[in-house]
Amino acid sequence: MPLRPRTLILTAVLLLAAIAAIAQDELPRCPASREDCEHKIREGMTGRKYLGLIFYDTERGILIKAVVDESPAEAAGLRQGDLIVEVNGQNCADGNVKVFKKLVDKAQNTGVVKLRVKRNGSYVVTEATLTQITEKQIQRVVAAHMKAAHSEEKR
Repeated sequence: MPLRPRTLILTAVLLLAAIAAIAQDELPRCPASREDCEHKIREGMTGRKYLGLIFYDTERGILIKAVVDESPAEAAGLRQGDLIVEVNGQNCADGNVKVFKKLVDKAQNTGVVKLRVKRNGSYVVTEATLTQITEKQIQRVVAAHMKAAHSEEKR
């Protein structure tokens, strides 16, 4: 059964919160219950392919804050501090995270993302093969979100 737009938006918000938690950013408390969060995170991530980056937007491109261990991004040689300026031939040098996410999402079918990054003043082109997210990786995201956004709640 396909997810409704509202569900997708909530899932995206929760995933961003979880990713930021992994990056050790401070997060506001999550308004949803622990159970709802875990359900939405699992629902949104199960069966998806992923790249494995923690990033944020800048006026010059998408800045990589961290690369997830054993991820497609790590295998492609992406590094913390790289500035993504192009995805599959499409410019994202304006740092629009929504555009970046849509471009990566379009690659779900082919599973391949070609990235052009600026690193230490030079440009590097690399290709990442998206992989299915594993249960272990989903558990890490759930745990990170719970710790960051639900730490005071009791199970």
